[in-house]
Amino acid sequence: AKIPRTWQRLPLVADGGNARLRAALYYFYKACRLERVGSGPSEFLAEILLNLAKTLAALFPATEGEGSRDSVRKNLRRLGYDDDEVESYFLPAMALRDEIDVAHISLAAFGPRQLDTIFRYAESAEQHFRDLLQRLLAATIAGSFTLEPYEDTGPRPGATVLLKRLADRLGPSSASG
Repeated sequence: AKIPRTWQRLPLVADGGNARLRAALYYFYKACRLERVGSGPSEFLAEILLNLAKTLAALFPATEGEGSRDSVRKNLRRLGYDDDEVESYFLPAMALRDEIDVAHISLAAFGPRQLDTIFRYAESAEQHFRDLLQRLLAATIAGSFTLEPYEDTGPRPGATVLLKRLADRLGPSSASG
């Protein structure tokens, strides 16, 4: 049953398929991989949470006048999740990314109960995100759900300036010919 389903889903992401879906699957894969290679529950916790949050951001980008969490809420409801599931299973990845040492430095020490809560969420999140991606793939194939189109506008202007400065400082590249 898995092989025919895989063949059915492959066109969604292969050869120019849906960029949002492809990115979300990549970020989810990274989160799962980091969880498996870590030598303890906290070794890659921040990176796991970051990649779960990126999974949601890739799928459901904030739109004009709507915050990123609101966009996630709205789209998960469209996929049939109730408010309790959205707030319990998915939004904590974004909130934890913002509030603990994930994207910003924090020297705060969490207590054992707090750490236990974070670890339990991270441990349970994988299955919920896996279910989300399976539900999304099925709905996309059925034509009952469409992701926001992705329009590649190229690198941000700041990234272009940064890379030019960096290339100038590094000197000629052996890859440039």
